[in-house]
Amino acid sequence: MLKRTLSFIFIFCMIQAGWAQTYTKVDIKQKFVEGNSFFLFEEYLDALPYYLDLIKIYPDNDNLNYRIGICYLNIPGEKDKAISYLEKASKNINPKYRENSIREKGAPMDVFFYLGNAYRVNNQLDKALEMYRYFIDHMNTKVYKEKVIDMQIQACLNAKKLQEHPLYLSRKNMGNIINSRRSDYGPIISGDEKSLAFMRKLAFYDAVFFSQNINGQWTPPINLTPQLGVDQDFYTSSFSYDGKIMYLYKNDEYDGNIYISRFVDGQWTRVIRLNDNINTKYWESHASVTKDGQKLYFTSNRKGGYGGLDIYQSVLDSTGNWGPAENLGPIINTEYNEETPFITVDGTTLFFSSYGHFNMGGYDIFYSNLLSNGEWSVPVNMGYPINTTDDDIFYQPIGEGYYALYSMFSKEGFGDMDIFRLEIFSAEHPRKFLIKGMVSVNNVPIKINEDIFINLLSKNFEDTIKSVNPDTAGKYQFETFAGDYNLTVTGEGFVSYTKPLSLPNSLNKEEIDIPPTTLSLSDLTAELEVPDTVYNTIAGDTVNLLLNTEKGSWLTIRIYQDSVLLDSIRYFVTDDSLMFPILPPTGASKVLLTLQDKFGNLTTKDLYLNVTAPPPPVPIAEVKEHELRKPVMTPAQLQKLQDFLDILKHYSSGDLYKEIEKIDPVEMNLTDQYAVINFLKRKAEVSDYTPDDVDQLLVVSATRKAGEVEDIYSTLVDRATGNLQLLLKNIDLEKENIHTPERLFSYLEQAADSGIIDSSSVKDVVVKMATEEDPNLPKIYKHLSKFSEGQIKTAIENISPEQNEIYSAWELSDYLLDKSSVLGYTPKDLIYLFAQISTNGNPDLKDFLKKLKDKASDPLLSILDNLDIKKQKIRSIQDLMDYLMVLVKTGQLDNQDILKAMMRIILSSDINEEQVRKLISKNKIISRPGRNTIFWIIPIIIAGMIVWVVIVRRKKKRQKE
Repeated sequence: MLKRTLSFIFIFCMIQAGWAQTYTKVDIKQKFVEGNSFFLFEEYLDALPYYLDLIKIYPDNDNLNYRIGICYLNIPGEKDKAISYLEKASKNINPKYRENSIREKGAPMDVFFYLGNAYRVNNQLDKALEMYRYFIDHMNTKVYKEKVIDMQIQACLNAKKLQEHPLYLSRKNMGNIINSRRSDYGPIISGDEKSLAFMRKLAFYDAVFFSQNINGQWTPPINLTPQLGVDQDFYTSSFSYDGKIMYLYKNDEYDGNIYISRFVDGQWTRVIRLNDNINTKYWESHASVTKDGQKLYFTSNRKGGYGGLDIYQSVLDSTGNWGPAENLGPIINTEYNEETPFITVDGTTLFFSSYGHFNMGGYDIFYSNLLSNGEWSVPVNMGYPINTTDDDIFYQPIGEGYYALYSMFSKEGFGDMDIFRLEIFSAEHPRKFLIKGMVSVNNVPIKINEDIFINLLSKNFEDTIKSVNPDTAGKYQFETFAGDYNLTVTGEGFVSYTKPLSLPNSLNKEEIDIPPTTLSLSDLTAELEVPDTVYNTIAGDTVNLLLNTEKGSWLTIRIYQDSVLLDSIRYFVTDDSLMFPILPPTGASKVLLTLQDKFGNLTTKDLYLNVTAPPPPVPIAEVKEHELRKPVMTPAQLQKLQDFLDILKHYSSGDLYKEIEKIDPVEMNLTDQYAVINFLKRKAEVSDYTPDDVDQLLVVSATRKAGEVEDIYSTLVDRATGNLQLLLKNIDLEKENIHTPERLFSYLEQAADSGIIDSSSVKDVVVKMATEEDPNLPKIYKHLSKFSEGQIKTAIENISPEQNEIYSAWELSDYLLDKSSVLGYTPKDLIYLFAQISTNGNPDLKDFLKKLKDKASDPLLSILDNLDIKKQKIRSIQDLMDYLMVLVKTGQLDNQDILKAMMRIILSSDINEEQVRKLISKNKIISRPGRNTIFWIIPIIIAGMIVWVVIVRRKKKRQKE
């Protein structure tokens, strides 16, 4: 065994000697010196081969491992390789490290700093923090600045925060026409997106390449070196908006300067250096110009700045030259470097890179907005993953900044660095998806595109986001934004289909294919009811057949006498009730009714007519006015019309009220609500009210909410259908300056005049609402009845909505508030009851306050927005209610303001009865968090423990004695 070991050692030494014999000592020293010279000037790519050759000779030399690690740390795409070399070097620290000695085998203490950087850029943040903290505890403070290390520690902590809430963005490689097998970086694009330039790393230099977008396709890029009249060290900065001027940066023998080239007759001119207001003896490295070409943003480290490279601006003067430079100030510039400023097309957002600010490592991309006072806002980090823990410098925004060009390494790319087009999604620019699907029905004779609706609903089914019809082949598609939805396919007479649809920002596809949907019928009968089957009349009189039918059906009416078909009429039904006039023959006859609905269902009914001979004629002079024929209405129709008139009277006043009071529908031949409205408008021509007053009365009667345009709008959205509902959902009341009901209906009338909606649809929905009960009235009545106690409960149980003329939930709350003193309770008692219900079982103050703000209107909303709950010592919902009641006493609020906001919360919530009862039973709504008990218990426990210790000690002392 010993012999084998000795043989192995001998062979290993011979191999090492063979390596060493490859180079003489002079050669080795020369390699070390040359490698160090490149290393000194930070030309790490050139230094690396020398060190890699030497490490083969001296594999345990940690000075070489240290230098190789730093080289890799500064070579894009190779930075992960730095870790192993620096880790190895960190285990051999020489406190007396000799930097330029070939005999040095150890590493300096700052290897821990660079190892921390290597961990950071490779996103190993916990290890990076460990290295930085170790280094800061052991470094020589005379050599190293603690502030620099603290900055790296803070960058790691910032990175962790930003990575917890990543941006979502899509990356699209610009393709193999633009990208090559080499590194392509520094992309710039014109405002019209027709001109593109970028840098490409060639064998011996980096060249500027140029491409144009023609008919939506990028042309193969051309090397601009000959046209620009340059050799090397020129780099892209930006384009003018029209792409006719290119701004470039050049390293002029360690002096950075900014140049331009112009696009003339299809060629780029030779570069021209900008004037001395821009270029100085200091370093200028990047420039970007506004859309109008009047303002230039550029970087410089000239005197008078805030540290390192700062961003300056210069304005074009009347002679066409750039004027004196002005520093953008300490909000934008830091004591560190700011680089690569880009101004957006609208001139209001500045993107730039910085080594300072809220940074997550190296350079990060930031943006700042130009405020109305001419100042720049505090820069905001673009966030992860646009920014990484490594250097992120060159970010070319497109348009307003929702898109950008960016170069990065990618395993799926064409070379080292590729150019990508980014799209950044946010609340202002949400991601879009294309939804596609197909719907079919089995053996049903209907037009699919008219009778079927595909609806995209919110997750809670409260809002309709999209509603479309399929085409005649059953196909449909529409665009929507990221979010969680429910997709429903509905049609009158069909069983609805519902599918949850989740579209997160992180979804890896743009088009969503919905599985084909086949609808089955739920409507299996044609609805046809006849209140009377036998009619007796006199010859010559018209018989009005009263029928309850199914809208959208075909009704066939056949008249037989003695089994002989006398007449056949086919009629398309447009309403659910129908009065059809016929003139039957004298004698007995039979009417056969056949109704075929749109699904092909059939129903038949038989009617019998007995027509007697007419009485002898009466002289015309003897016919009295009251004997003229009155319109035929069923008792139900008459009652419905009378209810409509009662509601109109309730909400009207003055001359309009008097006119409605005089209406007798039967005597005045007014058969429906529309006839009443038209009559009132005709009478307006000779009365002291106007047709607009009639429309306003109709709106208030329909919505039961006078004056609250938001509530009227909400009610209309809930009740409307089709195009009217879609239009209403897309109205921005604030943007359209809609602050009154009159303005809202004026807006809808204009939409009707423009053909966007049917002119009758608005009136139809309002009339329908006015003739229906307010669905919110029984809902709020039920909640109040369930949760109230004492005098309030007695009052609610004794209220008769009909006798008290209460038509809506809002009138119920008004009635209870107005009658509080008579009914034996206070407004405060009522408001506390509403507060208990509107919490929905959750006593959390912040949650309640948020809901209250959402539903409040001024002046309550303004008070809540400016409320400092800590300053006012508000710790519970009772505290909040007490505070608001004080404002009521001082006249700053009205009880109605508070009550209406809580009413809206209740009506928009699904009240959990069990939770509310539990909350009321614990009385949490009117109590603060239970701190006092704890404050008493803790001292008692501590006192008890002290007494116990004293007793035990005395007992032990006595035992010893």
